[in-house]
Amino acid sequence: FESSGGFSMFGRSTPKLSLTGFGYHMFQDMKQVYPVEDTLLHRIQGFLLRKQSRSGYWYDRSAEHQLNQTAYIAWALARSKSKTHRLKRRRALKRAYQYIKANQHRATQPYTPALIGHFLHASKLGRTLLRNTLTKLQKKSIKADDWVHWPADSYTLFDSHGRTGSIEVTALVAALL
Repeated sequence: FESSGGFSMFGRSTPKLSLTGFGYHMFQDMKQVYPVEDTLLHRIQGFLLRKQSRSGYWYDRSAEHQLNQTAYIAWALARSKSKTHRLKRRRALKRAYQYIKANQHRATQPYTPALIGHFLHASKLGRTLLRNTLTKLQKKSIKADDWVHWPADSYTLFDSHGRTGSIEVTALVAALL
């Protein structure tokens, strides 16, 4: 359910940043094959831009998810081709980049560098940091026979964990590489 540009699961609670970022990703993808109103994308983008902290992060969950949430939402905004909010979006992406650059060392599981890598690739910010992120991901891979995967050592933004989480993380890394 949409509320003020953000999305919540059941329409009764405050919009959730991760869900709104997910919606923004999906509506941008959908627009490639089906008409999506630009006003909807503008509302979502405006909501996400308003919710960024001055320090560059997005946050509405536990501190553990702050870096993940920031990388995920920044990735969604970096993918935008909209001319609306272009200058605000660029400034927001630069603030997110500075936050991620200063805090990426906290990433202990492959999920976080995968999200960071997608943001860096989409935004074209921080080529050196992107190379370092890809190297970190290669080191965190698990090789077995003729296949490779990346584990989910904790919950993802959408509460995947264990085998399902590992599939999500591996898909993110594979799409990045």
